[in-house]
Amino acid sequence: MNEELNLYVGWFFYNLICILLFCFILFRLKTKQPKQLIYLTILVCLLIAVFGNAITMDYRAYWKIIQQIVYGSRKHIHLEEIYKWYISQIGANYILWQMAIYVPAYLVFYYIIKYLNIKRIKLFLFLFVILILYYDCIGSRQFLFIIFYYSSLLFIANRKFLLGMVVLCASFYLHKMALMALPLAFLFLIPLKNKLILFVLIVIILTIGCRIILASYIEEIAQIAKISGSDGYLSTEGEADSTGSIWWEIIGTYTLYTRLVLLTICLYKTREIVKSGTTINKLIYAIVFWTTLLSIFFKYVGLANGTISYRLLSIGAIGFCYLFTLVPEYSRIRNWQKIVFVIMMLIYFVLTNAYITGVSHSVMLGELPLE
Repeated sequence: MNEELNLYVGWFFYNLICILLFCFILFRLKTKQPKQLIYLTILVCLLIAVFGNAITMDYRAYWKIIQQIVYGSRKHIHLEEIYKWYISQIGANYILWQMAIYVPAYLVFYYIIKYLNIKRIKLFLFLFVILILYYDCIGSRQFLFIIFYYSSLLFIANRKFLLGMVVLCASFYLHKMALMALPLAFLFLIPLKNKLILFVLIVIILTIGCRIILASYIEEIAQIAKISGSDGYLSTEGEADSTGSIWWEIIGTYTLYTRLVLLTICLYKTREIVKSGTTINKLIYAIVFWTTLLSIFFKYVGLANGTISYRLLSIGAIGFCYLFTLVPEYSRIRNWQKIVFVIMMLIYFVLTNAYITGVSHSVMLGELPLE
């Protein structure tokens, strides 16, 4: 598919599903068949991922990786062996590559939604497409790992230990972030206590305080203890970031802090889950709680370039979308809060579009076509 056509297909379908779900939330539209809305959302997400993901930074990077594996050497490619083998079998067919990643990912995603039996499904889908679809779920193999990671934890929480451990171990081969995520799985399965939550909060606050006080020394420490992601494709985005305008800084800052604010509010409003929630709800609360706090920790410690912090937020993203749908069950939502939420989401949506049509468009189309 032509690169420019790919870009506009992705942009069109992304806006289509966002606006559709926005209308359902804003005008409180009802649907007699929630399953049809789930099918439609997943289908559109899949279309974007396979045929329109030129709207993401990873598009160009994966093109280069595939070309290099097929026509060059794969020794220095930072990609898991299972993907290198698959690319060597299909050749330089980008569509087949995307289908291999996203068809199984979205199939499993559907069964996770079905298993959770989400009551406010429109809100869940709305948060998914507005907050995390573009940034986490259509650009790379990370989404495939996260989906299988979640399914393994749900199996274990449901006492299907053998199946859960098999899926958990299998996910290790899907993305390098498994090196960080697999140890966290045991942390997620430890029951949370109010005293433990308080202790962790104090540690995080002290960490941020030390980060501010010792700011002049952090850069030197970070260079020594640098553990940033070594994935080759990340450098493309990093370079684009450094050369971007003030608008990119505004977009990045707003999207990050919007998610952090909503995460904090969500965790506070649903804190009673720790005491009286179901096993599954307690698990998801723990996932969101730990990934949020550890993400803040790594961000403000000053280690690396934010890769670890970003990956942790990505792990907790789907859990957050589900947990947010439970907020009305634990707290009264006032009208002014609903208005503020809608405005925040509208700004988030507009800025994401600015990112797509501005940064992604200029970076991709500004490069020479690949041979």
